[in-house]
Amino acid sequence: MTNYSPKNDWDSLEALHVIIEQLEVCQGLLRSRSHSKARAAVILLDHVADALMYSKCNSDFEYQNFIEMVIPPTLPVKKRSEILFRFDEKVSYLSKKKHLISGDDASVLIIGHRVRNFAYHRNYHNPITISVVGLILYKTICSILPNLLQQGYYSYSPLTKQQTWTKRYGVAPAISNLGEFSRRIADRLSHQLKVSLPSAARVMMTDLSIRYWKMQRTLKHHIALKSDKRINDMLKHYEFADVHYGDLLKLLQPFKEARYLVHEPHKGLPPEDLMKVPVPLEKMLEIRRAIIVAERNFKTQRRRLFKNFHQTVTANSIRAMKQEIKKLATTPSLSCLLSQYDYLERRLTQAVSYVSRAESDFDHEIDLAIDIARGK
Repeated sequence: MTNYSPKNDWDSLEALHVIIEQLEVCQGLLRSRSHSKARAAVILLDHVADALMYSKCNSDFEYQNFIEMVIPPTLPVKKRSEILFRFDEKVSYLSKKKHLISGDDASVLIIGHRVRNFAYHRNYHNPITISVVGLILYKTICSILPNLLQQGYYSYSPLTKQQTWTKRYGVAPAISNLGEFSRRIADRLSHQLKVSLPSAARVMMTDLSIRYWKMQRTLKHHIALKSDKRINDMLKHYEFADVHYGDLLKLLQPFKEARYLVHEPHKGLPPEDLMKVPVPLEKMLEIRRAIIVAERNFKTQRRRLFKNFHQTVTANSIRAMKQEIKKLATTPSLSCLLSQYDYLERRLTQAVSYVSRAESDFDHEIDLAIDIARGK
């Protein structure tokens, strides 16, 4: 596999220095008690993890590229390119094939990457939990750092002896002890930031509990759905629309095309002339028949899909979340805590979105009834 990515002309210790400085910057951001700075730390930590994994994967693949003229490669070229390009593929390769990253650490990296994507691409982060996520991600990267550096090719240059920054970690600047240095520095960096399991669990339980009880108040008091059957009917409607969004768009397309026929006789006309061009009666009847048939077909197929749809978000599943949130206090490790929180958070976010849409539709119906009563 040919790699055309640019490379810095650094020896191994200078490349490591760049990583260490970025981790030290993240320390300052996470100590600041600012959720915006914690968000910046998560983005930078995700980059550090990606760079470390890319370097290790690329080193392996360059070796495979060298020997594949004689021995069949372990992975085909296309798969190697996909691993280098995708974050989750790099995590999977280094955890499942190379066994350099544990399963728990792999889960933290994947969750951290998802949090980073929301922050970086959608300008969103959870101000309550972002600091805890950043601290767990920071400790995870410190944990995997030695494993990703202990194997592979080390480069040396005359500037290596000038890397005096290593002395503050108690190791002399020499390539021969890079593995020892990386382990020592990872341990020091990890202990420079403290996060206890009970305090992290309290933060995440607080976040989920606040959102859970707000959703319950909306269901019981604002929308006023008292019975489980009514709640389930409402939830099924919105979950069906969510899960089958793509299918419904395809089913709706013939109906949209039938409605587009209304504009065909006026194609190319300026807006002010649209009403001046009459549509022949036969054409109007043809358009009306096409719309009726398309609408009937859409409703029939949608009804069939809805009948066979099995909902997963129900009144019982929402109630069960209350106990599952409490169980976060008994998780055995920070990585397990983050994985369980992520699982619950996604389920709760899904339920909250359906209840919020129902609340919005309910408010719209009230406003419409008021307008009708006022004669508008």
